[in-house]
Amino acid sequence: MTNNQFQAESKQPLVSICILNYNGRKYIDPCLAAIEKLDYPKDRFEVIFVDNASQDDSVEYVRQRYPTVKIVANSENYGFAEGNNIGSEACQGEYVVFLNNDTMVDARWLSELVKATFDFPEAKFFGSKIYIQGKNKVLNSAGFCITAIGSGYDRGFGRPDSQDYSASRYAAGVSGASLMVQREYFEKMGGFDKDYFMYFEDVDLCLRNWLYGGKCAYVSDSIVYHAVGGTSGKHRNNFRLYFATRNRLYTLIKNYSSGQIAVGLIVSAIFDFLILILSLVRLNPKGPVIIFKAYLNFLPNLPKLIAKRKFIKKNRVNTPTYLKKIGVIDSLPNSVKEYFRVIKAT
Repeated sequence: MTNNQFQAESKQPLVSICILNYNGRKYIDPCLAAIEKLDYPKDRFEVIFVDNASQDDSVEYVRQRYPTVKIVANSENYGFAEGNNIGSEACQGEYVVFLNNDTMVDARWLSELVKATFDFPEAKFFGSKIYIQGKNKVLNSAGFCITAIGSGYDRGFGRPDSQDYSASRYAAGVSGASLMVQREYFEKMGGFDKDYFMYFEDVDLCLRNWLYGGKCAYVSDSIVYHAVGGTSGKHRNNFRLYFATRNRLYTLIKNYSSGQIAVGLIVSAIFDFLILILSLVRLNPKGPVIIFKAYLNFLPNLPKLIAKRKFIKKNRVNTPTYLKKIGVIDSLPNSVKEYFRVIKAT
């Protein structure tokens, strides 16, 4: 279905655009100005600005400069996961799109996401093609792959755009930087797992979606430009290292089969040892301490993770073994190959 056919043949649903912010005032104008230029009907979308207790007057600035934007001002920093959950509760749309504050969207960004709901009827989650801001069509994400250890890696990260990424398709997962889902389904799933705080919460969400019988769709004509790490810091830092290490262990225990967990924990130990060595080579003496703290936090949370695992297992439609068979959970050789490619690129 072409975009013109879609607009002519269907009444577009009401969509809520949920933008989470933490001390991101410098990104507000580029982000909201781009949204004002959307080709989607103005009366068919709303913008929800969720602020995680910023200290840079972001809330007051939006209130004065963008009076039509609905503001949710949190009293503390709930992180990406729970911050977006809170934002979704204020949304009125049939669909909610979670959009990073450090992004700029193309005029067709939203209409292409909505059109994809007709083109990919089995999908529950829809994600954009995301470019790195300031680079000439260099990819941040064209959907992502889910690894054997509970993490994810973005398809095409750091590569120039090409025909390999030009077709919309079902994908293992789509980036939380621009992710659309039917609001009622998102709430029924329980939303993002708030215990993740941030990083890999989208991997967990998309994997649970597949376990529950849904699919994800990468929408190549829905374009976003992302200042990667704009709010949370550089792509590689100790803050990210801590949460990425801990959260992939969370995902592994919650969602994978017993055999996959056993293999995943062994591979994780080897992987983290390599990361430890790499930290020292890159003159980051805090790296080993950060990894150790991540494991210390993970272990006391095992009882809670096991309880979540039982709930997911009781309600799932697909098994993790089946998801491995159909490629939703990527092979270990592919994951290792891609990891070392990204290491060299960054």
